[in-house]
Amino acid sequence: EICMRAQLVYHLGLAYGERWYLDDKLYSSKNECRSILSNLEYEYERSANPMVVRYKSSKPDTRPEAWAILETATFGMLSKIFRSLRDSLPQKQTIAHHFGLQSHRDLSSWLNGLSSLRNKVAHHARLWGDVVSTRKISLPSYMMNPWIKFKVHSEHSLGQSGISTYLETVDSGAAKSLAKEDWDLTPQEEAEFLANLPQSLYIYICAAVYLCQAIGAPDSIRTNIIQLTRVYEDLPLHLQGFHHGWLSDPLWRHEE
Repeated sequence: EICMRAQLVYHLGLAYGERWYLDDKLYSSKNECRSILSNLEYEYERSANPMVVRYKSSKPDTRPEAWAILETATFGMLSKIFRSLRDSLPQKQTIAHHFGLQSHRDLSSWLNGLSSLRNKVAHHARLWGDVVSTRKISLPSYMMNPWIKFKVHSEHSLGQSGISTYLETVDSGAAKSLAKEDWDLTPQEEAEFLANLPQSLYIYICAAVYLCQAIGAPDSIRTNIIQLTRVYEDLPLHLQGFHHGWLSDPLWRHEE
């Protein structure tokens, strides 16, 4: 969240000025701009953040600069701002690359999904056995940094995703379809497993770990997840999208 806020302020501020968020030409529609401005101004005016309070008292008659008003923006609002900016803005791609993703569309998908995950956790909602979001997170076919092993085969179709997503285990050195052999699932259960993978808790965890590694954040998420799965090793992790040999994937073996 901190890094996303800094990236928006820095890159868009350099290109479009210190109050770029007011320019409706930067957004995909004027309605999106109005909605975002309304939310930003509401959060800014009610904020008790000492920095914001001092800023408002020192500049009472001016619209706040982007760095000041975005300080009060939630993670969900930062995600919405990024998604609502025009796709043609080169800064969107620059920011995506900073997070280790080739496409700004993938970053938008990930931010939206992780915002849903954050809201569920913040409100103590159930995650086990449930989908994190009704929207399926994107699964890029190419990653700039260590990631899980998977292939997308467009000639197949499973579920609503329109694709069949296969993970490869790397411990045997040979690609194989996951789940059926490892947990003795029926063909229908395996199809459901693969179709629901972009909504599974595992993919969202992987996305969070990947983004943190891309920006050089502390490795606590990765190490905590590994520790939890070892403490509760009897849990059927495949029900959450974990596949046999997942700890051998490059993402989880990544070292600083």
